[in-house]
Amino acid sequence: AHSGRVAPRPLAFVGVASYGVFLYHQLAIGLCDLDRASPPSWTNLARTAALALALSVLVGQTSWVAIERPLMRLAVRSKLSARRPMRSM
Repeated sequence: AHSGRVAPRPLAFVGVASYGVFLYHQLAIGLCDLDRASPPSWTNLARTAALALALSVLVGQTSWVAIERPLMRLAVRSKLSARRPMRSM
């Protein structure tokens, strides 16, 4: 359904999963800051940022596919079934 005119498909998918990316980015930063013992440097910051971005996008997309999208589909189905009139016996 997405034509790709506004954004490439991977970028559009990140847009759909952006709440999950936002939700997990602080955790990803904490997990990816592997070199805490050494003094701060631009190299360490860049490495941590790149790893954290990749991890938060991966976890955000996984959350969308495995948790959020199925729950949204379930909510739509239950809302549709609630609108149907009850059959009398």
